This record gives sequence, structure tokens and C-alpha cells, in this order.
Amino acid sequence: MSENPIQSAERLFGVLEALAQEDSMSLTELSETLRLHKSTVHRLLKSLLCMGYAEQDPQTSHYRLTYKILALSSACYSKNRLINRVHPYLESLSAQCHETVHFVKKSGHRLLYLDKVESHEYVYQMYSRIGIFNELYCCASGKALLAVLSDEQIRELWPSLHAEARTPYTITSLDAFLAELQTVRENGYAHDRQESEMGLYSIGAAIPDFTGGTNYAVSITAHISRITDITLTRNIQLLKETTSALSQELGYQSLR
Repeated sequence: MSENPIQSAERLFGVLEALAQEDSMSLTELSETLRLHKSTVHRLLKSLLCMGYAEQDPQTSHYRLTYKILALSSACYSKNRLINRVHPYLESLSAQCHETVHFVKKSGHRLLYLDKVESHEYVYQMYSRIGIFNELYCCASGKALLAVLSDEQIRELWPSLHAEARTPYTITSLDAFLAELQTVRENGYAHDRQESEMGLYSIGAAIPDFTGGTNYAVSITAHISRITDITLTRNIQLLKETTSALSQELGYQSLR
């Protein structure tokens, strides 16, 4: 990433991003998180308060984001042409498999959630939310996106992925991960067997687009108790059909 030419803008958005991760934060907590002097953080907070993007709790003096930031993200989301084209496919997939589905993008060395359709029948708490990042190495969709790279590229990239055990099932060995990606390449989809979150099982597949690249993926997430050979086979087929249709929607031309 190139150096930000406007340091104050970088710091202001740093405050926004920090507050977005917590219900509220004190001036001291923000200062420590951002590694900035309290006086600097205080000026940035005053600016956000003035613009209506943050508010201060009169009882605790802690700061939190207001709903104005949600209105901004909602406007951005509703105007996104890519999301508008993809969302109907996600709704259809969720309705058929009765599970929660995600549309993600590879962003640097991480994964960004662009869209999500939650199951109306089975509701369970999960980490994923539109607009937040997750790690590539432990998610089904992340593995699917990494599988398009060669083993040599993965070896070079591996230190940047910072593979740590999120659960007892997370793959943190490079050799084991390379073997896992080879299976993904052979099958055309990836598994997340409670590697990102305990109790959740996901399958994911990448979506080649008109550029010939593979930067997007779709996943289906279900509670582990709902995974049987029958449901898994059905969901894999539905996932493949959806990603194939989306690939055509996004203009991918296969070589024949």
C-alpha cells in the first residue's frame, strides 16, 4: 500500500475503523489502539462529533459511531452495480439450500464480505457481516480464491497470511495447507470444517469473471449439526450451479 498523502485523513478513518470494531471506546483506548497521542485523537473525535458520525456517552464519556455511518454504507451498498447483479443469485441459492450464503472479494491478503443472505429457517450467530474482513486461509471461500494460485505463489504468500489457530481444526501448517488447496483444485470447491468458527461448516467456490481473473467467491454456511452426506452433496451441486451462472453473468469466457 502506498503512503497516504493526507495523514489527517488516514488518522480520521483510523478512528472510524477502530470505533466500528467496538460498541464504544474511551479516549485512552482509542489512543492506545491507534498509537496516537490523546490530544491528536481528541481533535479527530471532535471532528467526527461535529459531522455527526460519532457521539459521546454522557455517563461513561466513551465514544461510539452514530447511525449516520450506516446511512452512508447503505447508500454505497444500494448503488453498487455488482452487488445488484449478484444479490438475486444469492437469494435463490439461500432459498434452495435453506442456509446462509456469502459473496466475498479477495482484498489484499484478506477476504472482504460484500453481500450476505441469511437463512430464514436456521438462525445462528456468526462472525461474518457485510463490510468486514476475514482471513483467507481458514474460510472456504478464501481457500477457493487461493487455490487459483500456484504452490510457489502460496509459499511466497504464506508468511503474509499470518495463519494462526482460530479453532482446533484450523490448518496452520504450510504443507498441510498446500495439500488442502490441491484438493480444492481437483474438486472445484473448498471446505471450512469448523476452521474459522466452532460449530459452523462452510463450502465455497470461486467465480472467474470477464477479466479472466478470480477475485470473487460464494460460500454456503450451515451449523455443523445440519451437515449430512445428503445435504452436503446437494449444497455442493447448488453452489457449483450458482457460481457457474454468476461467472457467466460477470462475463467470463471459458477457453474451448
